[in-house]
Amino acid sequence: MTHPHTPDPAPETVPPTESASSATSGTPSRNDHATGAATATVPAWPFLVARGRHRGYHVILVPDVLVNDHGVLDDTVVPSHEEDTPSVLHVTTRSGRPLTIVHATHVVKAIDLATPGAPPPPKTPKDEHSRPLQLLYGYLCLSHLPVAPRLEDLTHARRTALTTYRDFLRNEDDHPLTTSTSFQIPTPHHPPTTGSHSTTPTLRTTPTLRDDRHTASPYDRHTPPPSAVHPSSAPLSTPTRRHVLTLYAISGTLAVLALLLYLLVRSNPAPPECPPLRSTAAQHLSPTTPRQDETAPPAPKAQGSGKTSADCAAKDKEDELQQ
Repeated sequence: MTHPHTPDPAPETVPPTESASSATSGTPSRNDHATGAATATVPAWPFLVARGRHRGYHVILVPDVLVNDHGVLDDTVVPSHEEDTPSVLHVTTRSGRPLTIVHATHVVKAIDLATPGAPPPPKTPKDEHSRPLQLLYGYLCLSHLPVAPRLEDLTHARRTALTTYRDFLRNEDDHPLTTSTSFQIPTPHHPPTTGSHSTTPTLRTTPTLRDDRHTASPYDRHTPPPSAVHPSSAPLSTPTRRHVLTLYAISGTLAVLALLLYLLVRSNPAPPECPPLRSTAAQHLSPTTPRQDETAPPAPKAQGSGKTSADCAAKDKEDELQQ
């Protein structure tokens, strides 16, 4: 059994933007005055849903406050065709926990997998089916907030996700579920920026990891293209899929058994019928014994007397004895 662990600090550094520098210095910037952003902050936790070179999509990095409910990330976070463009989701788990999820899609480059001080790999990283590797990364908050995604917040989440992902690629099969700690983001009073979407579906939570997004990998299952997937249309639950697969397996087994029985009957034809036995008494007689229908005809009777020749011979013999 594996235990969650926290990733090492990321080696990369990201130059702060104007709003980030004003937050650290305490002096509001022109952008802060223009947008009316509030100075209050809330905690946010980075997360990562990705696949490896031979493993399918699953949660790799999960907030330490969402370990038992990380299935909600499997259900809602899907790939996007616009790289590193954030989207905002307001979801509520079945247990009633409200979440604000900010996520984006990042195509892994060779430089993303380079260790500090080492040159990047010569080729673009791909999986065993020659597909580019993608990271579904972002951060979430434990309430419904009108979050406006900021570049520096997404950069921090991507940096943390890449650190965990590099460690995951070194040992895909036995890599444990990694937990992340929180960082602070501002809470503006205006709605999310244009281009993001906000929905509030009630979603199920599951403690198991599921691979839902692509095909051609032994760990994946076929789904519609990412652009056609909507968070409110949750995929089939794992028990339902298991029942369907079990039914298919039983049907296939019965079909194979029926085919084998048919071939077995055809390979063993019925024995030929024996000729009918003759019930006449002729087959029990010896060859030299004449049959009843072949015996000599009776001696003809003497003409005029009404007696046979045998009767006449017997009469003559009797007369001789009397003399």
